[in-house]
This record gives sequence, structure tokens and C-alpha cells, in this order.
Amino acid sequence: MRSVLLRLLLSAIVPVLGACGGAKASVAPQGDDAGGETSLESDAVPDVATDAADAADAAETSFDAQLPADADFISLSSASAMESETHLVALPDGSLVAAWIAIGSGGSQSDIGYAFRSQGGPTWGAPKVISALDGRVSSDPVLAVDAQGDVYLTWLGLRFDNAGNASDMVLYVSAAKVGETAFATPVAVTTDATAQYDKPWITVLPDGSIVVTYAKTSSGGLYAARSMDGGGHWTSSVIVEDGGFRNLAFPCYDPQKKRLYVTYSTGSGIGLRFSDDGGGSWNPNGTAVAASGEQPAFDDPTCVAYGGEVWISYGLTHDTVNDATSSPKLDALRIAHSPDGGASIDRRANALDGAAYGMHPYLVREDGGALDLAYYAGNADNDPQGSLRFRRSPDGGQSWGASAVLRQPILFTGDRASAQWLGDYFGVVTTGGVLHTSYVLNLPQVAHVAHAQAPLP
Repeated sequence: MRSVLLRLLLSAIVPVLGACGGAKASVAPQGDDAGGETSLESDAVPDVATDAADAADAAETSFDAQLPADADFISLSSASAMESETHLVALPDGSLVAAWIAIGSGGSQSDIGYAFRSQGGPTWGAPKVISALDGRVSSDPVLAVDAQGDVYLTWLGLRFDNAGNASDMVLYVSAAKVGETAFATPVAVTTDATAQYDKPWITVLPDGSIVVTYAKTSSGGLYAARSMDGGGHWTSSVIVEDGGFRNLAFPCYDPQKKRLYVTYSTGSGIGLRFSDDGGGSWNPNGTAVAASGEQPAFDDPTCVAYGGEVWISYGLTHDTVNDATSSPKLDALRIAHSPDGGASIDRRANALDGAAYGMHPYLVREDGGALDLAYYAGNADNDPQGSLRFRRSPDGGQSWGASAVLRQPILFTGDRASAQWLGDYFGVVTTGGVLHTSYVLNLPQVAHVAHAQAPLP
């Protein structure tokens, strides 16, 4: 998504800037969920930075010997020179699966890397790679798991011409059935090769249906694709398509009320909509999550839901909102709360702690109801003493404990043209009383994916 996929393409490809990295078109947010009038240039395809890959190539020869010895690296492999933008899920038995963007040596190709760790196992299995079909490059990997332990991986595949223009975009889903540690040949979720897409997210509902939410950036709309047969066949529904700009559609499900939500960026605000039939149809009116006068960053919002309550995380920034070259520093990490099934927002709190700025907040809910918010933190751009942190709220977001460090130091940078790029999101999950993250450790010189964990009370 909006990402810099460091020279992921052939050496002839020039940088392409945009959401989920891509060619940008200035679009004015519209609709009842927009929450403002400012315009935002919408990213359509993954950013590609040839100079960043050059930096990675120059660094990789000496990098391995300097890797922090105490880090639990997941992604190190001769198949890739750099790895970033990662996600993580926990299986019912406590096993873990992580995925990431794997940039090949020389930046000639990007694929999706992944690895499994068995329940209670001290180490991760050897990294593997799955590729987009027909030679496309790959971006935006996200994972989900069903109640049986089948794991589903979605991502975006696309091509670039010699001028750096993106085309022939396809969203994929691949499955690794319970007991397997390799993903099968991917299935195409989208079929319109003339459209441009961005940032898929995926979830599995209790009835086993799989839902992928995504943006069609060529029109500004949001869509949900649903499969009832384990990812073999897909049908799509419109979440919202009215000519306005929306992107970064993140789904969350309330198992008690059987309501599926999606929160998303409107450019100048954060929106929320819901479906009561598993993603087949969506309420026509969005709820504005951000308060009037706030300046939300173009950074993925996340949400959790239970018992008719919804909690949404998003960031505020004073950085240039439409700067495609860098992820914004977040001055505040908002946690908004809806008490009435998404109809309204009754409170907003700032959960930033431990540093002046945050980046890429990710909210999860424990089985017992506590909330956990993980994020990158730093005191300035390129802070060499940045960190990965999390905070816990035992009372539904009404109060938050002090932040705890999951990893430090990390270079706190939003630079998408850097071999130390943190990605545009990372993975967080709780299982068995432990919080797990897959994140980017970008010191001393090149980004790689690692795992960190912390016990929960």
C-alpha cells in the first residue's frame, strides 16, 4: 500500500509515487464520512524507489555480520536482499504465520515472503516465497485465519511499463490448509484488468466466509469481495462508490452482534460503515470517526468490535498529508469509541506515549476484552533511538497503562526511498496471554522482518 517497494521491479523501471504507492491523482474527499474539505492526492500503486534498492545492494554485503544478535529475525533468506511491510496471524493452536514484501537482490523483483512457527516453537521455519502470476510484482501482503486453522494470504500484483506507469493490477488470495506450511497457487479476486486497486485487507467470518476489502483507486470507491468456498470463487459488493476519495479499508467483525465493519481514510477524515449480511451489502451512510478540525494522517486506520461497541485507531499529523515520499509522523494516536454499533462516536482519546511521535498504530482486542495498541515511536525524523511499543487498556479504552518497549533501537523513519523503510503497516496479534508482533528491524543498514513478543497480564 502506498509503499515504497524498493526497486522491486526491473532495473528499467523508474520510481512511481502513489497510495500503496502509485500514480497520484488529486481527489477531493466527499460524503458524510469525509469530515473535512481538504483534498488528498490518492495513491494507486506501490511506490518504487531505485535509489533505495541501490542503497540496499551496497549495504547487504556487510550487513549480515552486523545484525543484532538478540533479534528474532523471521525473513533472512538468500532469496531476498531486503524485506519490509509485514503482517502476522495466530492459528487456533497458537502457531504463528508471518508474511512480508521480499525485495530481490538488485531490486529486480518483489514477491511475498512468509514463514511459519509451530505452537510453542522457539524458532521460525525457513522463509518461503509466493509470487504473483504471470510475472507481476507483488505488494501489500495481509493474512487471516479461520476457526479450523486454514490460513489465507491476500496481496496486490501489478505491472509497470518503462515509464513507470502501473497497469494490469490483480488482487490475489492463496490458502495454506491446516497442517500445511506452504501457500497454494493464488486465485484472482478481481477480474477488471483496466482498473487500479490498492490496499487489500482480509478477514474470515465465523461461518467460514472470507472477505477481502479494497479500494478501486481508479474510481475512488471501496469494495468487498467474498468467498464462500475457501477462496476458490469470489463475488464483489460495493461498500461505497460516489465519486469521492476513499482508501485503506480495514475490516473488523463483531461476533456477538454479527456485524461486519470497515473503517477507512476519506483523505481529510476517517469513515466507518457496516454490513449485517457478511459483506453482501453495506449501509449507505458512513459515520465520521474523526472530530471536526482534526487532521488525520493518510495511514491505515484499524478497528475492533464486540457487543455493539466499536473502537477505531487512527493518527493525527502536522506533516504534509499528501506527501507520497514519506509516511507522516503522528502527533497523536487516536482511539475513537462507538457505543451504538457504529452510529456515533462518543469519545476520542490520545494513546501516544513514550515518544513525541508515533507511526502505524495497530489496535487489537484480547479475548477478555482488554485493548492493545502497538506502534512505532520516535522523537524526530530519523531518530536512531526509535522503538516499537505497545499500550494496554483493561477497561475498553477508558484508561491506558504506560507504554512498554517491544524493541529498541529502531530507526524511526517514514522515508519510502530508503533501504531502511519500515513499511506502511506491521503485524500484531494476541494468543495464549502473549502479544506477538512482526515488525521491521532496520538497523544497522537494511530492513528485515523480525518477531517480538510480550506477556500480557
